[in-house]
Amino acid sequence: MERQVKVLEEQSRRLEQKRRQYSWQQAEGIISEEELRTAFKQIKSGESVISEQISRLEHFRREPAPMDITTFKKLAEFWPAEIIGNLANATDDVRARFAELFDLHAIICP
Repeated sequence: MERQVKVLEEQSRRLEQKRRQYSWQQAEGIISEEELRTAFKQIKSGESVISEQISRLEHFRREPAPMDITTFKKLAEFWPAEIIGNLANATDDVRARFAELFDLHAIICP
């Protein structure tokens, strides 16, 4: 992930260099004002895409890491008993919603 952020930051630096290059070319009369505006719009669009990607990576980095397999196995042993205990006392509506959530086919007896 760090490598991806570095690549995106490098792309951002290259866009900034392009912006300076286009400004210099317009100052020297190599390109027109309209060409400069068009180039700046493209650069701004590229910068916004890069900025969005960096912010998504930063958000992803802040998310908690997935649990390790040992913890997952312990929870897998605990949860079925906990769920069954709660469903035994649940109303029919709760049982139906649970079945829908997990795409289960349940028969609810009166």
